[in-house]
Amino acid sequence: MMLQEQPQISSKTIYKSFELYCQRLKGYLSEYKNNKGEIIITKTGTSAKPYIELAEQLGLIYRSRENCRIGKLGKVFCAIQSEQTDKVNLFEMSRFDKAFFLESLLRNDYVYIYVLIELLFINSNIQYNTLKKIYQTELLQYIDNCIKEINGDNSMKIIPLKIIRKRISEWKQTASYIEHVIMPRLHWLYDLDIIDITGSTYRLSNTGESLYYYLSTWNDIIKHNVINSETFCDCHYMQIFNAIWKDEDFKEWEIDTFNKYLTNCFCLFKTLAPNRVTFSLMAYYTKYMLYFYEKQIIDTSDIKGIFSNPDNIGYIYKYQEQYKDGYIQKMK
Repeated sequence: MMLQEQPQISSKTIYKSFELYCQRLKGYLSEYKNNKGEIIITKTGTSAKPYIELAEQLGLIYRSRENCRIGKLGKVFCAIQSEQTDKVNLFEMSRFDKAFFLESLLRNDYVYIYVLIELLFINSNIQYNTLKKIYQTELLQYIDNCIKEINGDNSMKIIPLKIIRKRISEWKQTASYIEHVIMPRLHWLYDLDIIDITGSTYRLSNTGESLYYYLSTWNDIIKHNVINSETFCDCHYMQIFNAIWKDEDFKEWEIDTFNKYLTNCFCLFKTLAPNRVTFSLMAYYTKYMLYFYEKQIIDTSDIKGIFSNPDNIGYIYKYQEQYKDGYIQKMK
């Protein structure tokens, strides 16, 4: 919201600016079911720092040395949210909000989130102190299992896992440090209605149990734990989200409807190059617009498949390794 009102803010002042901005939202937070995480005024902006860093990690904002502005996924989120009905409380999450941010968490934080959900499934109504004691051990065990499954066949997959493992195994003063790891994730899942919280007791909601079931089912189908969460979400996320919310009146995507929203992308997400749009923006926008406004399910891998034969729709897709993204270009 702040960067929609003021498109560019100095990177040097972004923390303090966000702290000041959040003061006008205190009333909304106090009325929301989860009033934890209030951002207060500090001398150096330390209260806002973890929220700005998370937004940057998720691609919602982009921060250079000079300034901070809305990031790629932030542009998509704002474009789709502008089509939504205004909310009474800004902190209340719509079905779209929940779908969008759950996907972001699974893509960027899969290991930490999956292990936490699994622990809550195995240990119903678990106490927070118990979670803190076992979380690190379970994380390391999950990563070790993933490494064994790869079995040295693909060192490029093993390296990131070993980096994460080393980081977790070297947590200093584990009992106090782990609170900064586990508590934010518990509250994210609570906001998304994946877990329920009663005092210091945590359990999966019905939606959370469904999510764990479908994630575990895919582990069984592909015969190993999810290692590449990006590929996994590309192939299955929209189907999983539809399943956990038990929406039965949805149907397969249709090419004419897809083309309608693809055309919209060239107006909403213009680039410096003519007749081009960034692939990730287009994929997020089209699949969520199809889902929430047309009741049609399409995953990112399906969208990539559409462009394997560009003559079908008059566009071409090119991947750019240096950006870990691609672009769609209209054919002349």
